Amino acid sequence: MNCRQSDVPAHRYNGGNIAFCQEENTMKLHIQKENRLECAWDLREGTEDLGNWAVSLSRVPLKSGWEYTLKVTAKQPAGNVVITVSEVKEGWTRENYVFAPAGMYNGNRFKSLPLEYPPIAVGNVDDVPDPEPVITDVPRLSKDGESKIELMAGDLSKPLFGYFSPKNKRAFFFLFTQRSFPEQDNSIRVEEVGDTAEFALVVPGYRSKIYHFMHSDCQSDDKGADMLAGESVTIRFRLYEQPCQSVTEYLAQFMDLRKEFNGPDEPVNVVPFSKAFQAVENKYNIHNWVCTERFYRSSNADSSICSQWQTGWVGGGMSTYPCFLAGTHLSKHRSWQTLEFLFREIWMGSGLMYGIYYNGRPYGDSIDPEGDKNILLLRKFTDAVYFVLKQFLLFEKEGTEIPEEWRKKLRVSLETLRDLFEVNGQFGQFVDVSSKKILVRGTSSAATGIGALALGWAYYKEGSFLETACKAGEYYFQNYLEKGFSNGGPGEICQCPDSESAFGLLESYMALYNVAGDARWLPYAEASANLAASWCVSYDFQFPAKSQFARRGIKSAGAVWASIQNKHAAPGICTLSGVSLFELYRATGKAQYLGLFREISHSITQFVSLDENPFQNTWGGTQYGMYSYEGQSGERVQLSDWEGRENVGEFPGGACWCEVSIMLNYVENPGVYVVVDQEKIFCFDHIIARTVRANNDELALELENPTQYDAVVSVFAEKSYQQKKPMPVNPWDGYQKVRVEKRGKTVIHLTK
Repeated sequence: MNCRQSDVPAHRYNGGNIAFCQEENTMKLHIQKENRLECAWDLREGTEDLGNWAVSLSRVPLKSGWEYTLKVTAKQPAGNVVITVSEVKEGWTRENYVFAPAGMYNGNRFKSLPLEYPPIAVGNVDDVPDPEPVITDVPRLSKDGESKIELMAGDLSKPLFGYFSPKNKRAFFFLFTQRSFPEQDNSIRVEEVGDTAEFALVVPGYRSKIYHFMHSDCQSDDKGADMLAGESVTIRFRLYEQPCQSVTEYLAQFMDLRKEFNGPDEPVNVVPFSKAFQAVENKYNIHNWVCTERFYRSSNADSSICSQWQTGWVGGGMSTYPCFLAGTHLSKHRSWQTLEFLFREIWMGSGLMYGIYYNGRPYGDSIDPEGDKNILLLRKFTDAVYFVLKQFLLFEKEGTEIPEEWRKKLRVSLETLRDLFEVNGQFGQFVDVSSKKILVRGTSSAATGIGALALGWAYYKEGSFLETACKAGEYYFQNYLEKGFSNGGPGEICQCPDSESAFGLLESYMALYNVAGDARWLPYAEASANLAASWCVSYDFQFPAKSQFARRGIKSAGAVWASIQNKHAAPGICTLSGVSLFELYRATGKAQYLGLFREISHSITQFVSLDENPFQNTWGGTQYGMYSYEGQSGERVQLSDWEGRENVGEFPGGACWCEVSIMLNYVENPGVYVVVDQEKIFCFDHIIARTVRANNDELALELENPTQYDAVVSVFAEKSYQQKKPMPVNPWDGYQKVRVEKRGKTVIHLTK
């Protein structure tokens, strides 16, 4: 090894090559002190004494890679130290798919416009069936020329990055830890120069520019670490390289690695599903009911046209579904009135629906009080149709009479959705609610349209609905999932990659499987789930020690990231229960889908505010902010510093769609799943389940509730041969409801 003095900043230095699974592996290590590169050398196994630094490297083999432990010791005091481990890939092409979960999808190489919030690029049709997606000013690589992207560990759902080479049919993954120095997160850098690309781990995290809300070139305030003489830092990372045939296979390989190198999950039992549901339901009846026009509002904001009703997306026409299943008589009555409001004020003669309603009048999804009220984020419409159909199917099963006017209007909506796809070959992102013309294409935003048409076929028995659903399923798989991204789900991110559209695709493919019983949709569902998993926090992030989330003991595993623009995680999926992951596990037997389902469903109730343990507004350094009232749940599980370093692990207050997901979590997801003939028990709710007796005839199961709240636990028990049978659209009635008192135990008996 040679130590080289240099005036070149470390973050501009290109490192050496790594040859995987070969006897000779070389890496470059750079040490920067006080913003200047002090040393750079080739790194080999063993220990080296190099001037002011002592370095040792050890490794252990893994399947298709290595795990490395690097120790760097300062011989003299050193300030503002930044250590970089880097690799340069030669023969690089921008056709390679560059990936970092929740941070990069194909390097974010899309057309970017410097738009302000809320950004909507209306008018990108230009008679092009599939125009290039438009994203905002987010961290990204360019399509040609030199570029780089720098992200903190807290910008990712898992500390991992890598790429897939279509030319070489190889997959590369670089796994690392959130921190090496205490209280300072690590970062990554991918930099392209000519036909080379550098993949670098930076310890502690350093970015030349940082991303703040919709601006990627903000001045960096990152700092290195101060080291005393004799002080050491240990850097652990893993490198994998293996054969890979496609982007979808690459994401399947990611799914296999998603829980690797995480450390053990430590889920906490704090709030049972039923308690969280009850708190949100009560809150809806106290704070969300609009007496004058008789509907459940989807927001409690004090002002703005979005503060009352938004169709679909964040809950309009969706929050009623869990209330019909498990709510009180009052909630069911008000839910019926909310559907009356939807068909009276929101539904249009075109078959579409207005996106926003406020103080007696509809508005468009430009989110501008003076804007065109005919602009509709189609995903809002498809979400609403999908969930209203779930309610119609529930009413039919219960024998509840549905007004004929509603049935006719919903059928027209399905016909409009069908025709929209048949005419355009896609659903589009934004449409004109009067002319039904697509205003913005280039996204998989309205992915739930597939599921809506599938349920429409199940309810109306209209074959053309299923035929179009199948066509749409093929289209979105080929044009999005096979390219490694799904985008444009939220209405205020342009066409940025996001989690909501990915989960919408998963929900829809499982709906196709469930209603049609056609297993050909399962690989499509798996591809959707693997992509969606990349948006889900895979580990328990270390929040700043003094932050509210650290003080509360919040566990981040299972929180779901929003998009590459809105760089925050949130409680649950916007806005779904995640039951599709459970359904996918039953259909495929693949444990990683059940594991992800458990993470999301178990995590979400941590974030509901309760009178005994309310969340407090601690945003922006606020020390005496207002406390949330019972049943509120906000949209931030803040790992990233995109809204300010001071807000990592803090809470801005407020209420949002997460409350609907919390209610859906209770009515669609089992709390305990038992495969009785195999004596397999899986817990998702905040209880403990164990076998106390088993024989050839029955399984005795003890349910223990360690929380301070009484619980009603949904137990789903079946035999192994029944797992291949698709789930019903409304699974609630198939779950056994078991009451378990707080800090109590109950034994149930299940027939084998």
